[in-house]
Amino acid sequence: MRDDPVYADFVLPAWREDRLRAEAEAASRREADERAAAEAAVRQAAEQRAETEAKRAESEAKRAETGRPKRAEAQTQARIAAERREREAQQTIADLQARLADKSDRR
Repeated sequence: MRDDPVYADFVLPAWREDRLRAEAEAASRREADERAAAEAAVRQAAEQRAETEAKRAESEAKRAETGRPKRAEAQTQARIAAERREREAQQTIADLQARLADKSDRR
């Protein structure tokens, strides 16, 4: 009789209202649980992105640290090579000047 549309309104009106209220509260709790689960998933994804970003930054920092000695060594080697070429060029200029001096003395 509690679900009969003719009798339901006056047979057990408080019971019916309580049941509707309980169903609404249960639905509200389900929605809150679903929201909480979604927020937790978003939070977990953000934490994962942050962890990935931290690892990438750490990897870049390590790569930069190991790259510095190599870069410094390369710069040193380049400077040494440039100084050697400069000495060779100066020697070539001195040789050419000596040849010119010899030629002008012969004339």
